[in-house]
Amino acid sequence: MAFRDSINDLMFRFYERFKQNNNRLPVSVDADINVGDVQIGTVKQGGVDEGAEPWKVKAEELEQKIDELKQTIESGVQLKGSKTRISSEPVVGVRTVTSIAAELHAGAIRKAGRSLLMVRNLDPAVRVRVGPSTVSDRTGFGIEPEAVLTLAIDPGSDVPIYAVSEAGAVQVEVLEA
Repeated sequence: MAFRDSINDLMFRFYERFKQNNNRLPVSVDADINVGDVQIGTVKQGGVDEGAEPWKVKAEELEQKIDELKQTIESGVQLKGSKTRISSEPVVGVRTVTSIAAELHAGAIRKAGRSLLMVRNLDPAVRVRVGPSTVSDRTGFGIEPEAVLTLAIDPGSDVPIYAVSEAGAVQVEVLEA
């Protein structure tokens, strides 16, 4: 309730300032435009002094947007969409990565139709590299020690991802969903 009240108060104060400034936004830009050391012009937009150009805003449009925002806040905000949709139970596991490229998957084989692959480097000092089957300790994308890599994967393509260690055997956590 406090968040909604503070947003309503903020919108009310903004609207009042808008009306007090003859339908001008209560913000202004006053800046010099320079190229290197040469001043080539000045921008004055939305200010209250004589040389400033008003922001082009129609009061009715602003009132409509404020009303829409109020309705959204009062009815509750609902998140829509997702970058990754998990349609089946995830598989998790720990793998040992060495200097020989090995495919990353959480179970015994790659999860069919996976849309998400997360890899956490558990080593405190050694970097892991990921990429195609030709990845080496000098190529590929590096996952820093104790960092996480998240890959969104097209479930229809079933792309293998390989990993190698830059030095010795490194444990990584793998989540496939």
